[in-house]
Amino acid sequence: MRRFNHTDTEKGFSLVEVLMAMAILCIVVVAFTQLMGWSFTNIFAQGEKSRAIAATAEKVDRLSYVIAGSDTPEVEMAADPERVAQYADLLDKNIPLERRFYFEAAEKLLDGINVAGYNVTVAVYYQDYRFHVLFEQFISKEN
Repeated sequence: MRRFNHTDTEKGFSLVEVLMAMAILCIVVVAFTQLMGWSFTNIFAQGEKSRAIAATAEKVDRLSYVIAGSDTPEVEMAADPERVAQYADLLDKNIPLERRFYFEAAEKLLDGINVAGYNVTVAVYYQDYRFHVLFEQFISKEN
């Protein structure tokens, strides 16, 4: 019978090699977990921003409909509960409205013709009033 020298012929990993592999694996897992957490947070934040942009576009569409379809759009817009009296109130975080707008009568030169209408500014806040979307547009009274 032949005897083998176990120290020379044994193959495998030493305890130090296994511990080093586990340490590297832990670092990779922790980094990946943090990246995934940041990604989910960012996805939800962008979703909130997208909803705010959609709410802004919806309000501008409604105001366009009021301006185009009413003989007295100023009266109807002034009665809207989302209207603010001053332009500065659009950015006042102490006002409890998440969506608000301001308008003023204006004339604009379009294709060499003076067109009557309204400068409309809509602000929509999201994420507990930390961020907002601000949209400004001229809406003509002409059909």
